[in-house]
Amino acid sequence: MSYIYDICLNFQKRDIEFYDWNLSDNICHLRKIPIFKVDNKTYYDIKENDINFSTELLNKIENKTEVFGNKKIRYLKYACLISNGKDALAILINDSESKRSSIIMEDLNDILEICNRLYQSKIEYTIIRKRERKDFKTRREEDMEKYLSQAIDKLIKAKESSKLQYLYYECFNKKGTDETKMIIHIKNEIKNNFDIVASKLYTFFKLTEVKK
Repeated sequence: MSYIYDICLNFQKRDIEFYDWNLSDNICHLRKIPIFKVDNKTYYDIKENDINFSTELLNKIENKTEVFGNKKIRYLKYACLISNGKDALAILINDSESKRSSIIMEDLNDILEICNRLYQSKIEYTIIRKRERKDFKTRREEDMEKYLSQAIDKLIKAKESSKLQYLYYECFNKKGTDETKMIIHIKNEIKNNFDIVASKLYTFFKLTEVKK
């Protein structure tokens, strides 16, 4: 079995690109992790779907991933890294759901170089369901969208019609009349034209928070 050594990974429920990692994430510094080179179909099946992996694979990788600790090495029971020779993905497998980690660019280059020397492995698996994706938004954009939705809901409960009028004008450059329709229009605008309106609406809510 082949291994990658001295690598940092950030296992999460959903795919988070390395440039979106947060300091508060539980980033693991691994001493080593098994690596498998697979064909394109296998790679993208695993990347884009929730998967049940075969017992054969689980037995093969059991306790083979080592994590640096303060005083001693600890083990991840089922973890491995897969690559199609062009990209790579790390997987942490448990009973309830698998977690994923993208790869830091410097480590990815090393992984792809190693993959050039590996034979393809055949991994047995069953697809459970398609993994949910978030329209290719970054993690920061997803957090901003969630914040705006909550802020608008609070505004509605507080019946602050002047702020609602301001937000509507910022989105559409015109005054609104029906509050229910205004709210629907604003939320649709955030969803469909996020890059255009989100930043200024986010700034508005943050500034009004400070004023409180």
